[in-house]
Amino acid sequence: MLTKSDDIMLSKADGDLLLKLVCGSFSSTYHITYNEEKEGLDLAIHAVKSDNSVSAGKLEELWLYQINSLFELYLNEQLSLEYCLKNNIDKNFIKENMDIRLVVFEQKMRALEEKYRQARTDNEDVDAELDDLLKS
Repeated sequence: MLTKSDDIMLSKADGDLLLKLVCGSFSSTYHITYNEEKEGLDLAIHAVKSDNSVSAGKLEELWLYQINSLFELYLNEQLSLEYCLKNNIDKNFIKENMDIRLVVFEQKMRALEEKYRQARTDNEDVDAELDDLLKS
């Protein structure tokens, strides 16, 4: 689940949808990390604006109206891409880029899962060592 802040957390459905929209966007890059304290994913978004400048921000730093705007922008982008696909407008280019974005997403998620597993293994080793020390 994506974390927003201590007082606002996106629902699982909203968080999953936003993550998929960001990851599928042709106008953004992103960075995902696991936040152990909040037991959720932190998402940093790097969006390219119409003037070709880059806007970056962490989801947890955004206001709710900004998150709603992101949903609207990303949904419009996906609808536009689907329209282009259905009407054979740059179909090969769009399909190739969708495939690339999917591979990149899967690689990022595997790397994140591996880091999470490693952290859990390290914590379990520490817990076992502490248990041994306390029993002595």
